[in-house]
Amino acid sequence: MSSSARHALAATAIAGLLLCAGCLGGVVGPSTDAGPTPTTANSPSACVDDVSFWGLSGPTNEQLWSPDRVRIGYTLPPNASVFFVVYEDDTVLGVTHATNFDPDYALASDGDEIRLETALEGTHTIRVVAVADVNRNGEFDPATDVPCRSNGALAQAGPEPIDFDPFGGNETTDGNETRAEATATAKAIVTAETTA
Repeated sequence: MSSSARHALAATAIAGLLLCAGCLGGVVGPSTDAGPTPTTANSPSACVDDVSFWGLSGPTNEQLWSPDRVRIGYTLPPNASVFFVVYEDDTVLGVTHATNFDPDYALASDGDEIRLETALEGTHTIRVVAVADVNRNGEFDPATDVPCRSNGALAQAGPEPIDFDPFGGNETTDGNETRAEATATAKAIVTAETTA
């Protein structure tokens, strides 16, 4: 066998192995990816490939989600610092920070929760965007931190219309008033009493 034929055969075998390794995409293990690279504020960052809503369907979804909490699943690459930001249109509803300090292994999470600044009622079209913590200070700064990209697209869950009423906290307390309305009424009474 000639030298060029051996090189072609070796190259074909290596290409086949790399192709098969790509088939194992769900396996979390050692990675040569060093995680997100700090970038300038206007450049895209590839830090999380996939973000999904978690626990949204099925018989337990009403116990996992609430009017003030969203749950997500994701995989962080090694040595990553990422924010997950809940948006409705361009309004930030809540933010959580996730880190993976391991230099060799990815970190998978299912059911990570993002607390919302205010409880939601009714249907809201929300999305959760992965944002690289560019300066790695753990504080979300839209002017510095940049959205993650996966194959050129924004790494996000949604946008998806979600009805928050079934997620607890909005069922009626006495047939006339929802729990959220009763809580708001109680807060108004306490506020009125403390200011009087």
